[in-house]
Amino acid sequence: MFLPVIFFIFAALFGLLVVYLLKIKIFLEEKIVWAVILGQALLVSVIFVFSLLFGFSRPVILLPSSALFVLAAAFCFFSKQRILKEVKEDVWVLKKRLKNGKLTAFLILFVLASVFFAFLWPKVLFQNKAGDILTMGINGVWGDWSAHLSYISHFLYSDKISLENPIFLGAKFSYTFMVDFLSAVLMKIGADLYWATLFPGFVFSLCLVLILYFFALRLTRKENASLLSVVLFLFGSGFGFVYFLKEIKGMDFSGITDFLGSSFQQYTFFESHNIFWPNFITILLLPQRALAMGMPLGILILTLVLIGLERKNNKMLFFAGALCVVLPLIHLHTLLSVAAIGFFLITFASEEKGFRPTIKKLFLFFLPIFFLALPQVFLMFSPAGAFKLYFGWGNIVISSIE
Repeated sequence: MFLPVIFFIFAALFGLLVVYLLKIKIFLEEKIVWAVILGQALLVSVIFVFSLLFGFSRPVILLPSSALFVLAAAFCFFSKQRILKEVKEDVWVLKKRLKNGKLTAFLILFVLASVFFAFLWPKVLFQNKAGDILTMGINGVWGDWSAHLSYISHFLYSDKISLENPIFLGAKFSYTFMVDFLSAVLMKIGADLYWATLFPGFVFSLCLVLILYFFALRLTRKENASLLSVVLFLFGSGFGFVYFLKEIKGMDFSGITDFLGSSFQQYTFFESHNIFWPNFITILLLPQRALAMGMPLGILILTLVLIGLERKNNKMLFFAGALCVVLPLIHLHTLLSVAAIGFFLITFASEEKGFRPTIKKLFLFFLPIFFLALPQVFLMFSPAGAFKLYFGWGNIVISSIE
């Protein structure tokens, strides 16, 4: 387990070097969160490209990783005076804010989210005393994770990375599989299946919560509003809880606990009552491993867009677009969302009004997306089959297995 832990630390340090090279003026705690997700996304994408070219092995994992770190460190060396000064300022500001109670909301969120996800993720995939591998009793988890484990095995036991679907012979591997490739990388260098799948889920979930908090704080400038945004995002859902309250009406405490332990009804996904607003955690975050990695990166990119617009820094917009290049294989839906939201932010939220400045900003943001991200979409996915329009709330026909 030594190498997998070092790999995660190494990736975070690499991400931190990249953040300092970009000269982004944000608080140190936000830089660290950015570093974790940014380092993993960039590092695993580079390893994947090298694995396609030279095969999937330990040297192919470790050599490009080391080379990237050395390259980033070399760039930092040439700017060492500026970076050391910035690090000292960041640490001084962190201590001052900690002393003045400005970090209280962040620390509370960090501790609560860490405890919550540390309790939740080990229940997603575990082994009982009989040696059976079990998953959480949510249909999305046991359905999706069977495919995820197949994808991980496909990468892990292949000397040469293939883009053929590991389940359907001769079919294109049209899936955002990078988080599964990351798990295969971790297993290749010594991690077991549980650590390689659950630890990244825990880390990315924590990054998502914290990056979402910083994003909301940048928009609202209020810590309480930012905390509320995170809570509503994670736990908000439809009005199905009304039917839950009807079910437990008249029960004592022991009856309620027994009911909670035996009921399989998802009250926010209640077909018989036409309620289709499932909870984000149970329907997306836990089952869809790709989202846990892609969404925090997407919010990070949108934050870069906001910073670029606020500070009239077009280089930041270009870098935000450049980061989108790794999104097609990490989480395609995040790419689509970031492209759409980024377009409207640049068009309507920019302080520089006028046709030409707006077109220039849009050009810089979408240039790398158009030439480097879009070809991946057409190469790996079939747009005709992957994208369909449904008009109207709940207009999708839900079929059930009898």
